[in-house]
Amino acid sequence: MSRRATELLYLILAGAVSTMAYVSVYAGRFREINRASIVYGLVFVAIFLVLHVVVRIFLSQADPYLLPVTALLAAIGPVGPTSMRRGACGSVRPLVGGPAEPMGSPGLAGAGPM
Repeated sequence: MSRRATELLYLILAGAVSTMAYVSVYAGRFREINRASIVYGLVFVAIFLVLHVVVRIFLSQADPYLLPVTALLAAIGPVGPTSMRRGACGSVRPLVGGPAEPMGSPGLAGAGPM
């Protein structure tokens, strides 16, 4: 498989992930899936497909993983905070029960000096 074919394959995967992410955030915020939710993701994919053609023409020896990784990070960047906004998908709760306790506190079993 050539370098550009590898890049295109990973770019298609990144595009699928970004489109699904945009659609899921849109559905979480507006409680529906319509054309607008899919168009946001597809416009993003179209931009990166144009960039793929530019890279293929002008930078044929470029690393095949940089553009797909950039696309994935650029898609997840705005989607993450949007999906965590209060009210978008219910209430926001921390992953852990609260602020960290200092070492050796009663909340940590066996964390004292040995």
